[in-house]
Amino acid sequence: MGIQINGNTNNINAGIGSLSIEDLNELDIVGVATAANFKTGVSNLHSVGLTLSGGQIDVGSNIKIGTAGVITATSFVGSGANLTGITQTTINNNANNRLITGSGTANTLEGEANLTFDGDDLLIRSSTDGRRISFATDGTSHYMKYDDTLSGIMLNGYGGIAFETNGTNERLRIDSSGRVVIGHTSNIGIANHNGRFQLHGTDYDTATMSIVHNGTDSFGSFLFFASQRSGSPGGSTVLQNNDAVGTIRFHAGDGTDMASYCASIQVKIDGTPGSNDVPGRIMFSTTADGAASPTERLRIASNGAVSINYAGTGDNNLHIGCTSNASGLIIKAPGNHYANIDVDANRSGADNGICNVQGKWNGTAVATMSFTTGSDTTNKDDGYVKFYTRESGADLIEAARFAADNTFHLASTGSDDIVYSMQTGRAQHSNSQSKTYRITGLAWGQFTFSIAVSDGNYKRAHVVVKLGGSQWSTSNSAYVATVEINDASGVNVSFNKETTYYDVIIANAGNSNTLFGTWQLEGSNYSNLGKPTLTIS
Repeated sequence: MGIQINGNTNNINAGIGSLSIEDLNELDIVGVATAANFKTGVSNLHSVGLTLSGGQIDVGSNIKIGTAGVITATSFVGSGANLTGITQTTINNNANNRLITGSGTANTLEGEANLTFDGDDLLIRSSTDGRRISFATDGTSHYMKYDDTLSGIMLNGYGGIAFETNGTNERLRIDSSGRVVIGHTSNIGIANHNGRFQLHGTDYDTATMSIVHNGTDSFGSFLFFASQRSGSPGGSTVLQNNDAVGTIRFHAGDGTDMASYCASIQVKIDGTPGSNDVPGRIMFSTTADGAASPTERLRIASNGAVSINYAGTGDNNLHIGCTSNASGLIIKAPGNHYANIDVDANRSGADNGICNVQGKWNGTAVATMSFTTGSDTTNKDDGYVKFYTRESGADLIEAARFAADNTFHLASTGSDDIVYSMQTGRAQHSNSQSKTYRITGLAWGQFTFSIAVSDGNYKRAHVVVKLGGSQWSTSNSAYVATVEINDASGVNVSFNKETTYYDVIIANAGNSNTLFGTWQLEGSNYSNLGKPTLTIS
């Protein structure tokens, strides 16, 4: 019969068979109890659905677990469809890669069709304006969003936005005032200007900005400066005369700050602008040593006139302002070659001006040298030079001319010419005209004057002059006021003695012959000989 344990009698009966425990309310076993079969009441445990298979205990479908304890396990197997007392959760609109969010309804989740993640790409799909990713608690700032007006992405950083590369190296920052700062972490103002774009560098690479055109056309690169007076972007209100359009300044550190600038380039309106009519000028300025601000040095006006050290305007194409004596224009040829000033004008007619060199006294022209076209308008290969002078209260008149035939005309081009041939050394005095030759600047010298008439007759007068004109004589007499040449021409030669000069007056007696003459100025070998000057009136 085996071993029988009777709780009522407190007897243990041993026999052949099984172990029987009767009328026992509690069995405490320390350790592991093993048996071929366990029973509950008169039924074997496997009869009520509890079996041992493959090292696992299988529980049948009619097992009831009370509410007094907790069941734990590494895993639970089965659908759980028939479990009771468990609330189920529903996922609406679920599909592959959709992110799950709350729906606002208990036990219900939403699969977001416009928010997906496939392991590589996080996508926000929506046509709604303002959809965003925010880093703020209320989502109203520090966000990235799509903007319909922009038709693109908008970034919002309440205090600014910074971009870093190669670790935590900041490369660009947009601060809260909208300033773009590259190479630094904050704004640096210059001369009370807080630029909206700032590039800071510590070498020529980081302090360089490039604009490169790589197209196949001929346009090149552009940098635009523009100005208008509407007060808001998008306008085109007309500017006024002298309004600045754009300025480039070159500021330099002076040990105190960088407020002072050493040079500038500025463009201003130069006239009255209108529709598709904007006259302008460009001005270049530099700062002198010891100064804190620049002075205009060169200007190109709206009419193309160039002014150097002169801020005025006018029709002349080049203005040069002299700031000291002997200043002006220098053309320097530092090498073994010469310099030229070429003036080329394709004039159509004869006696047209090619170039004028004019001297002005306080704005009034008092002398002019004019380069003029000749008479050959086909080949355009001849010309002459005219010299103009001005007496007080009078107009400019031609005083002399180097003609195209290599003759030198004195006084004017009328009937009272005195013409000197540079090829023959002869001077021609027109008929019935009187001229005065004035010799000045003489000191202990000798003056020789020769006269001949057209028929070849020749007379000579000789004057010896001492310092101050205190002594003088002709070749034939110690004191003669007038020397007359009485030949067929009837020429009179008069020597008028003054204290510092001599006038040699030539007058035709009235016949039709033309007076010819040759002259030269000769000096004696005195150490105090002055340089004589010949003038003709």
